[in-house]
Amino acid sequence: MRARPAWFWFGLCVTGPQQQEYGAIGMLHTAPAHRRRGLARRLASALADEIAARGAAAPFAFIVRSNAASQALFGSLGFARRRPVRWVRFQAPPPGEG
Repeated sequence: MRARPAWFWFGLCVTGPQQQEYGAIGMLHTAPAHRRRGLARRLASALADEIAARGAAAPFAFIVRSNAASQALFGSLGFARRRPVRWVRFQAPPPGEG
């Protein structure tokens, strides 16, 4: 049997994980009915291991200040807060108004 990527096994419970070639892990969300089972921990750990195995830069994640659960999860995996990031959101005007 061919080995499956880490995200395959969690598709129904943990959605949207992204692993960028430059080492970022993002968009990790656990469905409410499946939380507190260690699924996100296992997935984030597997993704970090894959990043390290490829020889990419150290894995990292951008986590908004209000997301205490993600901060705790990544902190428990050895990630450390480096510096704050300021996000800016742009929105295109509705058609005909631009």
